[in-house]
Amino acid sequence: MRKQANVKGPAALFYGAVTVGERGQVVIPAEARKQNHLHAGEKLLVFRHPHLHGVMLARLEEVQEVLAELQEWTRLVSRVSRDLAATSTSCASTKRTRVAARSAAKQARGKA
Repeated sequence: MRKQANVKGPAALFYGAVTVGERGQVVIPAEARKQNHLHAGEKLLVFRHPHLHGVMLARLEEVQEVLAELQEWTRLVSRVSRDLAATSTSCASTKRTRVAARSAAKQARGKA
């Protein structure tokens, strides 16, 4: 199946149909291999699709890159969460101090 360069939308993601052989093997269509730069001997991970009865393939290296990026995002979110928690605690403490100072000032005025 030959893909046209100007195809857009879901059709641009479809490469054709394959048949599962007796040993569970499939042949990835040549156009899919070419466009995705897949070469013989490359390691691919096989995932079950989360909603459909089907599978997805991904390069091991690219999955590792995505995981590393997610770990970096996780560290960033954790750091921001800690900073926000510290800020809100600090703000609450500052507010309590201001309230206590006002209360003490009122008491002092009342005794004077």
